[in-house]
Amino acid sequence: MKKGPFIASIILVVIGIIFVIVGAILYVPTEWSDYILWSGLIVFNIGLIVLVTSFIKKPSDETEEKATNT
Repeated sequence: MKKGPFIASIILVVIGIIFVIVGAILYVPTEWSDYILWSGLIVFNIGLIVLVTSFIKKPSDETEEKATNT
């Protein structure tokens, strides 16, 4: 697991949740709060995507060399 993307995704998810809560409380269609709500949903989803990809392990050089040698 990579630490940098993991920390960044946690920050994005927290910011997304805050935006969604503030946008939902202040929701009035076609006002600025509507943009906060939708921006929060987008940021939250991007954070979840980064969180999932941070758990994907990149194969090390040793396993790549073993795969090419066989």
